[in-house]
Amino acid sequence: MMSQGLGVMADNFKLRTVRDDKGAGKGRKLDPQVRDHIGNSLKTIYQQVADEPVPDKFIELLRQLDEKGRTG
Repeated sequence: MMSQGLGVMADNFKLRTVRDDKGAGKGRKLDPQVRDHIGNSLKTIYQQVADEPVPDKFIELLRQLDEKGRTG
C-alpha cells in the first residue's frame, strides 16, 4: 500500500530536492510537496495502527502488573 503510493509520488515529483542555503554542510532537502506527502502518508499509517484494538493478552499482562504494583 505505502510503497505504491510513494512510487506514484516519486513519478509525480521525481523526488525533487531544494537547496538549503541557510548553512554550509546541510546539503539538500526534500521538496516541500514531497515532504508533505510523505508526512501525510505516515500519519495515515500510524493512525491505522493506533486504531487497532489492544490484544487480550496485553490487557491481561497489564492487569497483572497493576495488581502486582498494588500488592507490593
